[in-house]
Amino acid sequence: MADELLVSRDGTILALPPEAEGDWGVSELLDHSYEEAILQDTFKPDSFNIYRRAELFDVAEAIHSAPSGQRTIDLGRPMIAAWSTIAGPEWKLIVMTSEASVLTEATTLRGQLAVVSQIM
Repeated sequence: MADELLVSRDGTILALPPEAEGDWGVSELLDHSYEEAILQDTFKPDSFNIYRRAELFDVAEAIHSAPSGQRTIDLGRPMIAAWSTIAGPEWKLIVMTSEASVLTEATTLRGQLAVVSQIM
């Protein structure tokens, strides 16, 4: 299963599915009231900024410096992150999946080919 997240040009996570919050160590900020007037800007804390998190330094630097690409990242388990820049706002769309899910198909195919080669 893949997780998608949308990151602003300054590195702030704009959109993240609830299932991926645990991987990134964040939870959506839900403390707001619609009855009160907006009196000041409200910004997300640094934990929502991938460019400011020390454990994400390598992948964040790659995402920030390249318009698209892929990297391996460790979020408690090996993951593969691929990203692309959205023209206009210069946001990054990042898709992540576990290495195991990518390698499962290759491992299955290798096993099937081994059986076929033995039969031949």
